[in-house]
Formats: sequence, structure tokens, C-alpha cells
Amino acid sequence: MTSSHQGVTRVLLVEDDVEDARLTSRLLNSLRKNPFDWVRVATIAEALPFLDSDFADVALLDLQLPDSAGLETLITVHRHKPRLPIVVLTGLADEETALAALQHGAQDYLVKDGANGDALVRAVRHAIRRQQLVTELSAANELLEQSNRDLARLCDTAQQFVDDVSHEFRTPLTVIREFSSLLFDGLAGSVNEQQREYLNIVIDRTDALTCMVDDMLDVSKLEAGLLSLRRSECRLETIVGHVAPMLVRKAEISGLTLSFEVAAGLPALYCDEEKIGRVITNLVVNAVKFTPAGGTVRVWARAEGPTHVLVGVTDDGPGIAKDDLATIFERFKQADCQIASSTKGFGLGLAIVKELVERNLGEIAVESRPGVGSTFSFTIPFAQPENLIKCYLARNGRPGRAATGARTISLLTATVGAGDDTNVGPVVDEFLHSVLRADDLMLRVSTRRWLILADSPRQHLPDLTGRVQQIWSNVNRNRPVDEVPRLELAVLGTWPLEGECAPVLAAAMAEFRSPPADPERPRRLLIVDDEREIVRSLTMRLEAEGYQVDSAGNGEDGLKMAFEKRPDAIILDSRMPGTDGLATLARLRERKETRETPVVVLSACTRDQQRALDLGARYYLQKPCDSKTLLAALKSALSQELLPEACIHEA
Repeated sequence: MTSSHQGVTRVLLVEDDVEDARLTSRLLNSLRKNPFDWVRVATIAEALPFLDSDFADVALLDLQLPDSAGLETLITVHRHKPRLPIVVLTGLADEETALAALQHGAQDYLVKDGANGDALVRAVRHAIRRQQLVTELSAANELLEQSNRDLARLCDTAQQFVDDVSHEFRTPLTVIREFSSLLFDGLAGSVNEQQREYLNIVIDRTDALTCMVDDMLDVSKLEAGLLSLRRSECRLETIVGHVAPMLVRKAEISGLTLSFEVAAGLPALYCDEEKIGRVITNLVVNAVKFTPAGGTVRVWARAEGPTHVLVGVTDDGPGIAKDDLATIFERFKQADCQIASSTKGFGLGLAIVKELVERNLGEIAVESRPGVGSTFSFTIPFAQPENLIKCYLARNGRPGRAATGARTISLLTATVGAGDDTNVGPVVDEFLHSVLRADDLMLRVSTRRWLILADSPRQHLPDLTGRVQQIWSNVNRNRPVDEVPRLELAVLGTWPLEGECAPVLAAAMAEFRSPPADPERPRRLLIVDDEREIVRSLTMRLEAEGYQVDSAGNGEDGLKMAFEKRPDAIILDSRMPGTDGLATLARLRERKETRETPVVVLSACTRDQQRALDLGARYYLQKPCDSKTLLAALKSALSQELLPEACIHEA
């Protein structure tokens, strides 16, 4: 698009009607303060050379021309000259066409009969200005996108550099530490006490540098969203036992006393054992670093109420000034405690500690008095499903966690079908840990069923479930022997994290409540179907399997019997006279006493399948249905386990 030439607006009028063209020219020239230079053409073919020559500042376009008609006329001109402002000037007073014209690139839409000089001139001026703004905005967006691409590339380069440097450090550090240990242990000859002291210092400094490398790697992974967690049930005594030898040696080298006071009989925790070990290591290393020789560092742990353990590291060092406490967990921040420069690091340790604690559903705090000492303490939840889910929801619903808008949590289940592989549980555990994100929570419900709380809106779930199942298929392709059963993912619902989180908590906890088996009482089933022969045959089959069977011939009778008899499961036809199966299912889900009753829909109509599943049917089976499939579906529904057969779908 060109700008006006010396204050004159150049107009290309595409109009085949001579009288309309004369009227338009008079309207344009009626206001002398708005000079126009215009050219009229009668066809699209005549207009193209003027478009190519950049003559026009704006086009006035009739939609009905000898060689083009309707919106195709506008589309042709706009495609040929995308940045040219176009005002449609037509005799067609149709709102639908006007909206379509604006959607296809027109800046304005005027009807000839209603146009006057002021309106036409204003439309031309506004069209030119709007197009200029669109062009400027497009250029700004292109520049912003390019800047974002450049920043992303620089960020990737920086992260790759950190990863490469960190990994390159690990090999020489490992060599230094191992050969130092060989010398220390006397495997290369006798070592005197002074040599042992020096070797201890080498090993200690090597471990310190290794911790720095680990911090750098974790920061890089956090920035890239690649930090993975392996949360599982574990014992605090085990975690402390793994890190204690290295920490004791470090304290001895620094001339400090290190003690461990872990309360006996603490319940199992649910956390990433390696990451919590890193937290304790970083806190103790930090305490040792700032505590003068002859001081004491104490690691302690006790139950903090019925839901958490509180772990602390207390020292009698110089303490931390009040002003430093507000920023001490920020990256590249260190308190000024007048320590020797050789003990300073990158200032990443406490920032990493805070991230790791929070990602393990805990909280960290610090108390300090200058001249007295400091205590860093953090909580980790006990391995109790309800407690863990509450902690997860509280963390994700915290203000500032969502970048924009309300945060949502989706609830999913992952289930593997029955098979001969008794070790499938650990395989699935490891698989789900590897494919889920650090902001997701995965809990094992039973030997073959897992509950997943995903920090994801519902529209993103198809990508998540599709990716997980594709990777699981690849796992199977890499197991030529002992193929694992098929993994099924199901979405239970999505809830916004605003205000009360009771609905998502209730839905999650329902997965952990399976009805206890009662060997003295046969399972009671209710068949609701208007086909007498089907009811009769199903009753005979199910009674032969040991079930107690009631039946109803329509929806209303089925509802009365369901509320009165409280069956363990219901077999429901979707199409019946009067109250059909879908309406019956909806009313079953409205009542508290039947809301959780498993329902297997048995129907000849495929069209009702999705609606039935959305209403809460456990399975949807098509008539005719093999008796083995129906019995398997009932058994699965009653035990809360999912079948692998493709013909059965979970809600």
C-alpha cells in the first residue's frame, strides 16, 4: 500500500455502471478539503494492472462486475493486493454479505443508496488508517515473534551449554574422587595421617564441586520444564542413611560436630527419595560452610501433626541478618556472613532446596538470630492419599501459580488389564513417572490401577493421553517377550482451582474406596430392559454365576427397584418406552444412594454410547453381546478394575 501523494488520496474505483461511477465521483469531489485523484475501471481484469503499479491508496469495489460476482470479487482483489484498503460500495443491502466481506478483508461496507459525501469520504479515510494500523501491528507482531524465537534460541543455547559443561565436569570429577578414594583406602600403598588429611580435603572439595554441578543441572532443567520427579512411598531413615556418611566426613574436615536426631517410628513419606536427600545435603553443606570450626550442626526430624514430618537442620553459626532472610531463597543470593571467599558458591543451593521441597508438596522455612545460629526446616507429607491430594491441590491453587486465568486440575485413571505379568506394577510405576510432568501427581490405587492429578485444562488432555498411550505402545514393541497388558487412560473430570476444592477431592478419594467383598452375601444385580426374552436369558446366566438378580421392564420401575433394593450393579437398556435408559441413568446419578452404583449399558443403539458414558455408565456394550464379555464387564465394574477389551469403554 502506498501513502497519499502530496496530500491527494488516489482512489481506484472498480465499477461497471457508468451512472453509479459518476455519482461516486461527485460524492468524492463534493468536499474540496479532501482532494482525490481517482481512476475508474469496469472489470477485475482492468483493475489488475493498477494494483500491480501501486497506483491506489484505496479501492472502492462493487461486488457485481462483468467478469466477477459476489464475494469472489473481493477475495480476488484482496488476494492480489493484501495490504490495499478496500471499501465495498455495492447495491446489495445484506447484513450477512456485509459481515462476510469484512471477514474476507474489506475495511468497510457501504450501500450505494445510503451513501453520501461525508460517509463515503469518512469510510475512505478510515479504511486507509485502519489498514495502516493493521500493517503496523503485523510488523510489530513479526518483530515480536522474531524476538521470541531469538530469545528461545538463546535460552536453549544457554541451557545446552550448562548441560554440556555440567556433564563434561562429571567425568573428571568422578576420576579425581575415585583415585583419591583408592589412595585414601591404601590400595596403592600405605598412607600416613597427614596424607589422609589431605586426601580427605580433596574428596570433600570434589563432592562440593559435584553438588554445584548438580545445582546447575537442576536449574537448567527447571528453566526448561524438564525436571522429573520419582515420588513414591519411602522412609526418612533410609534417606538420611544414604547421605549421612558424606555429610559426617565433611563436618569432620571442617572441625564440626554433626549429629542426627530422627524420631523413631515415623510413618512412611511420599516423595522423591533422591531429591529429598539433595535437600538435606544442601542444607547441611550450607550449615557446615557458615559455621566456624568447633561448632555444631544438628539434623533432626519429628512428626508435625498427623499429616507431615518436619525435618530441620540447626547450626550455632553466625546467624542471618533479618534483611537477608527475605531474599535468601532467591537464585544467586547469599547472606553476607563475613565468611572466607573460598567457601562461597554460586548461591544456587537454597533456591534449589526451595524448589525441590515445594515440588515434593512440602514447605520450607528459616529462623535465625545473629550471633546465635540458624534453623532451616521443611515439611514432607506422609504417604496418605487424602493428605497428599489436599497438599497437591493447595499448592496448585496458591495465588501466583497460574500465569493467566484460573488454574484447573484434571483427574485421570490409568489401568492395565489382567495378564500373567506379576511385575507389571513396577513397570507402570516407572513408565508413568517418566512420561508425567513434575507438576502432576500420580498415586497407585491398586495393583493395576493408578490415579493421576494433572495440572492441565480439559482441552489439552487428548494430547496428554494420546502421547502416553503412544509411548506405552513403544514400550511394548521393545518387549518381544512378556508383553505387558494394554494401558487404558480415562478422564474422570476437570475442575477449576478456585475456592472450595471439595469436588475434586471427593472424586479422587472415591477411587480409593472399593466395596468390601462379603462372602456370605451374593452380589445383587438389577436388569432394566423391556425385552422379556433378554431379561429371562440374562437372569438364567447371571444366577448360574452366583448373582442374585432382580429385573424391571421399564425405567420408572427400574428406578423404584434401584432405590429400594440398592443393587451392587445395574444392567440397563438405553432404549425403552416411557423413561428410557439415558433418562434413567441420569436420575440414578442424581440420587446419593445410587450415585456410585456401577451401571453397564446394554443396547443395540450405537448412537447413545457417548451420551451414556458422559452420564456415568461404567461400560457400554452393544447387543448382541457375548456372555463372557458381559460377565467380565460386571466383574470389572464391581471390582473397580478396567478391562482391556476394545469393545468396552470406560466413562
